[in-house]
Amino acid sequence: DRIMVTLLHDPDDESWHTLAGENGERFTFQSHAVIRAGNGEVRITGRLREARFRLAAEPDKVTLNGQEVPYRYRDGTLEINVSR
Repeated sequence: DRIMVTLLHDPDDESWHTLAGENGERFTFQSHAVIRAGNGEVRITGRLREARFRLAAEPDKVTLNGQEVPYRYRDGTLEINVSR
């Protein structure tokens, strides 16, 4: 599971923020995003534009705020890119 939060967020600021780790994980979000993985599904809530992170097995589906979104799973890494 992953939780991303912008601290001291200005409600009028619509900037996207990117967090990137040395292990290749990367998340671009606005305000906040929560990623939960389990039971063959990855459930995301919040304002996520893209993500790349390690996942033990390919999920059956990935949803963002209840809507199924396309993804790519390769070599133990899940990639999501949602153009809005």
